[in-house]
Amino acid sequence: LSMGFSRQEYWSGLPCPPSRDLPNPRIEPRSPTLQADSLPAELLLISKYLLCCLSQGSAKSGLLPIFLYESGRSGGIILCDINRGPLDKARNNIALYLGEGALGDGGELRGLELRLGDGLKPLDSGEVDTVVIAGMGGILMTEILGENPVHSQSFSKLILQPRNGSHKLRWWLAHNGFRITAEHLVVERKYICEVMTVQPQRFAEPVDGVAVGLPQAAVPLPEEISDDTLDWEISPLLFDGPDPLLIPFIENKIRIEEKVVGFVSEGSEEGTEHQRIAEANRRLAALRAKLELARQRTGTM
Repeated sequence: LSMGFSRQEYWSGLPCPPSRDLPNPRIEPRSPTLQADSLPAELLLISKYLLCCLSQGSAKSGLLPIFLYESGRSGGIILCDINRGPLDKARNNIALYLGEGALGDGGELRGLELRLGDGLKPLDSGEVDTVVIAGMGGILMTEILGENPVHSQSFSKLILQPRNGSHKLRWWLAHNGFRITAEHLVVERKYICEVMTVQPQRFAEPVDGVAVGLPQAAVPLPEEISDDTLDWEISPLLFDGPDPLLIPFIENKIRIEEKVVGFVSEGSEEGTEHQRIAEANRRLAALRAKLELARQRTGTM
């Protein structure tokens, strides 16, 4: 399937089914911090030393760093944003959750720091061992990482939570010297969101005994990505285990395509020959194959 159309460009955290349909009734859409307390241990125990969190500004600014700082899951945290407003909101949240005097006059707290700047530019190469990028689209993430590939590869681990365009992000990572080592689905309010753990190839094991070269310039995204099996859109890593939210995640995608078919059919005289309907039907076939595989892996056939 050609995935250059806009459907994947809006918030791709799919609407969560009613709580009674979730595979684990303890998973509830309750936390404004991407349910940090319910993320897998490998995502929470993310940094022994220093962690950098990048996000596009919102009222939730700083909550994930605050959680990681307060719980002692990271030895040091740097929160970066391109705009001052989100950092001011983060400062307010730090005062709210950690106390009015938590940040000194210079805006610093032992182990927690706010920095103004674009993308990874506020950081020195290798200054932190883990970078979390969340609250923005997958394409913007590729632009941040691709602006200076050598700098981006100086950090030993990335944790990415794209709001949309996850298929394009996966393609870009695979073609630019990064390896996705794990993926998980989590519930945030009414959405099922994708979280990726990514390792630069320079920190990965050599391929066939040969060290992987460090790219000097990023490979750009193509206008369209061929994805007949939807492996770029639905990570094969989610089938390892499998992820407890995989089935509702795929079922929601199927519901979206079925709505597209119904909506277009009502306003078209071309019937099933309509190009958009034909495209949706191809996606439905691929999605149903993925759903069958997920059910086989979970033993819910």
